[in-house]
Amino acid sequence: MVKYLPVFLHSGLFLSLLIGPLWASAQSQSLEAVIESQSFDDLLAHDRFLEDTTDMDTAARALWEKYRKAVTSDAGRITEQETTKITYGDKTMKFSLSKKGAMPENGYPLYIALHGGGTAPAHVNDSQWEHMKIYYLDSVDAGIYVATRGVTDTWNLHFVDESYTLYDHLIENLVAFENVDPNRVYIMGFSAGGDGVYQITPRMADRWAAANMSAGHHNWITFDNLYNTPFLIQMGQYDSAYKRNTVAVENHVELNRLQAEREGYVHELFLHEGGSHNSWRDNDAGRRQQKIVANPENWLKGEAATSTSRNTNAIDWLNQYQRNSYPQKIYWDPKTAAARVANLGARYLTDETLKSQLSEPRELFYWLDVAPQQGDVNPGLVEASYDQTTNSIRLAPSESMVGLRVLLHPSMVDFSRPVTLTIGSELMDRVQVRPNLRTMTRTLLERGDAHYMFQAEIQLQKLADGRWTVITPAAR
Repeated sequence: MVKYLPVFLHSGLFLSLLIGPLWASAQSQSLEAVIESQSFDDLLAHDRFLEDTTDMDTAARALWEKYRKAVTSDAGRITEQETTKITYGDKTMKFSLSKKGAMPENGYPLYIALHGGGTAPAHVNDSQWEHMKIYYLDSVDAGIYVATRGVTDTWNLHFVDESYTLYDHLIENLVAFENVDPNRVYIMGFSAGGDGVYQITPRMADRWAAANMSAGHHNWITFDNLYNTPFLIQMGQYDSAYKRNTVAVENHVELNRLQAEREGYVHELFLHEGGSHNSWRDNDAGRRQQKIVANPENWLKGEAATSTSRNTNAIDWLNQYQRNSYPQKIYWDPKTAAARVANLGARYLTDETLKSQLSEPRELFYWLDVAPQQGDVNPGLVEASYDQTTNSIRLAPSESMVGLRVLLHPSMVDFSRPVTLTIGSELMDRVQVRPNLRTMTRTLLERGDAHYMFQAEIQLQKLADGRWTVITPAAR
């Protein structure tokens, strides 16, 4: 029989509303006053349900403004902007920043460009960084162009473990300080920078609106996570070192296969005719047509290759796309994840037990959260989708997955109606979710992105007999 299950954030809900005179007095205040007057600790420690769309919109605006003020008044982050360098652990990421044109209505697009080089003396990578500071800049009409200096002088200088947290930190700072549109953040790179784009994009696919990889080698990354992230590969036809050229075509073929099997996976390959490693243009500000191989799959097989002409300007290609923060369908392989364990929002909490409730960035992907996963078991590939018409969520987790949170936004489902939940082919429950200020606070602190602030959630756990059940989330 179909059940209607209320999903709360804590057991003892009504008791929690009575605990603490400060919070009790806040129950009669306006949402703006509550959010402005309470610390993030208080907002995270108590439940306050939101009754309608107006309340949710008001709370979202007030919470983001509170968080933005916390970031822009943070002495450490002010210094990072002034010195244009950010440190995490023992690694420091230096960056240049150029701003061009009038700010669009939703904020500036952000273009993060990664330089070439790699295993070389520091002065070689420094010179490559200097070149990347201007390489794509002339093609930007209105936006913020940032060139990051690799954090090491090794082959993987753009994607050592610390790099991923530094990219999160950089983006979050630029959204708060420079009015960047978080749905228009792009990544691009050439040579060793292309190596970085190959690695970074699938591991942080929900950060990027689109990516351009030029003249790099992918070092055996998988592409399942790019279902919603447009990806452009650019390569010289005769750039044969490390088999960059043939691997680029093989990657294009693999993306074709994924697209045919699942749809999604917007991608293109510009195999520059006659091109070596760097004898072709992906940055022509004049937008002149460039010769590319029209049938790269045939060329890979040793068959006759024909040519065509395209505008191969990377900025132009990227500008076609914006991030959809709440995609209707997700394919996620959590093992292809960045080593992102630091929540930047945790610094605005004082209670260590509350900090422990935040999911790590590597556990989050669009509107899914695998933090309830127990132990070090690889959760495997999960497919998830929602249908606004039927107000339903469908999940297809791997056999090894044992825990999962579904994070919900008003653009995904109607909170006034029960949400139909299906796992695999089994109709589980119809769940009555309740938007909650606490969930909004936690998810904002987890990723520092107003578009990943979720109003409600459903937590699921697999039982010993293999069945899935809806549970009340418990503090981690």
